[in-house]
Amino acid sequence: MKNLLTRQKELGDLAALEEQKILSGKIIKASCLEYMDHIQTVMKEFTANHNKIMAKKSQEAEEYIAKNYFEHVMQTMENSIQNLRIQSTAEGVSAVSSMWQIESTPQTIQVAPPEAASGVERKYQRRAKMLKSTMDEIRRNALDSLEHYLLSNIIKNDFYMGDLMTGAYSIDECKAIQYEISKQLQIYGFHLRKWMSNNSEIIATIPVNNANEVIKIAEDETIKTLGIQWDPTKDMFGFNTNLSTQKLVTKRQALSDFARIFDPMGWLSPTTVIAKLFIQKLWLMKLNWDELLDENLTKEWQEFMQHIPEIKRIKIPRRFETKNNFKFELHGFADASEKAYAAVVYANVGSVITIVAGKTKVNPIKNKKTLPKLELCAAHLLAKLLQRIKTVINREMKIFAWSDSTITLPWINNCQSKDRFIRTRIEEIKLLVSNAKWQHVGTKDNPADVATRGVLANKLIEHDLWWKGPKWLREEEHHWPIKKIIQIDATYVTTSEELHFLDKVIFKYSSLSKLIRVVAYILRFVKRIRGKKCPEYLVKSEMKEAEEMLIRYQQKLQFKRKFRV
Repeated sequence: MKNLLTRQKELGDLAALEEQKILSGKIIKASCLEYMDHIQTVMKEFTANHNKIMAKKSQEAEEYIAKNYFEHVMQTMENSIQNLRIQSTAEGVSAVSSMWQIESTPQTIQVAPPEAASGVERKYQRRAKMLKSTMDEIRRNALDSLEHYLLSNIIKNDFYMGDLMTGAYSIDECKAIQYEISKQLQIYGFHLRKWMSNNSEIIATIPVNNANEVIKIAEDETIKTLGIQWDPTKDMFGFNTNLSTQKLVTKRQALSDFARIFDPMGWLSPTTVIAKLFIQKLWLMKLNWDELLDENLTKEWQEFMQHIPEIKRIKIPRRFETKNNFKFELHGFADASEKAYAAVVYANVGSVITIVAGKTKVNPIKNKKTLPKLELCAAHLLAKLLQRIKTVINREMKIFAWSDSTITLPWINNCQSKDRFIRTRIEEIKLLVSNAKWQHVGTKDNPADVATRGVLANKLIEHDLWWKGPKWLREEEHHWPIKKIIQIDATYVTTSEELHFLDKVIFKYSSLSKLIRVVAYILRFVKRIRGKKCPEYLVKSEMKEAEEMLIRYQQKLQFKRKFRV
């Protein structure tokens, strides 16, 4: 532990306290300072930095720290992890690095506990603020150099928390990026370490000043990148599972198990939707957090979880080609069922189909919607997904959107509905993907249909429709089985019959006794306007008269023919 403290002090994570320290603009004695408990943690990763000091916060300490140390307005510069994954597919050569150290400059005054202490909130916010300041400074220098402008864009777009994931189309370009970004960030106190690339030539050119500069792994090993596994040798993404061995299932345990399945891109959507529906079922049953599930529910959840380790076998290529000399198309599919709705997007590059992203949502418990409206929600979800992917890839492309709903497609192509729900979503769809071509696809060829119904993990691995889309997608456009939707402008002729006033009263009340009293008051009102006297309060005879009137009226409705005779 002594060596650990010494190293942390050398790295600037700790600072010695003297008798007096400057804090929040005031000089106070060290005896007035509040201290946080600390524990030593061990990180079993591929780096030498196994040990770390983590701050243990009590509620009182957290309130004190928030009040005295960390009340700063933080600027965030966090990119979407989905955007980085999509963006990383464009480069032929990739390089990743984690930024674990922020070196302090001589002008920095540190007090214990420092703002960047592990276990204390806002560590990443502070890092994001510093990164943004660095990016702005480099961009100001970009007036004299295109190189600085490109570097500032990499800092802006390719960082997620403390991880950098970037690349280029050529090895030489990737080498230049690695060298320049390391050099520039080093000037501002950022030290990039733990480099890894899918090309050994790039790794060989990185100067190794210490054991943490480059990650060394065996051929069959993977590293964690943006929360998912990456095999640099094969340049494939994969999944890892760290499941609980707990046999007793509660709502808390089910949510904990589901949270261990990290799928930011929605590649496992047909499987994860089963868990989403199961958890929704638990909420409907209003179970307590630690209440044991009954035998049927436990069996259902265990059957789902026993196949989850199979997702380790799933491998997804990191890269798909985006150079302008290839035909590039995005194909999005949307579908809905009574339980959930989904969207999935594929890239078609030179007749090679690659899944890009997927997303599912369970149908809301409250304000349940009709199936046509759910199909529209699926189309809206697809439009948002396509817009995000189109923005990240940022090149000329054709966009095709597919749905198997013969009601939703006419709405999108020519919306004349007065329903605000429908009209609003149609307007948003057209705004998000104005250049998309919406077409009909059969249910059997719709991969989004798979995600609305759910597939266990062991069956998802070999599900070609989900991973590669329909087979005809690889063919030329004139071979696609496009079904034309005929829109019929129908004129509805209706006749209406004015409701009897008793019908309106009957429909309004569900309690018979209350209905009888209301009708009795109506009859009393009629008597009074005719000049007849009535008792001050309702009497039994008036209630009886109202009841008989309701009975006669219902008999007249039910036995019309007999009354006519």
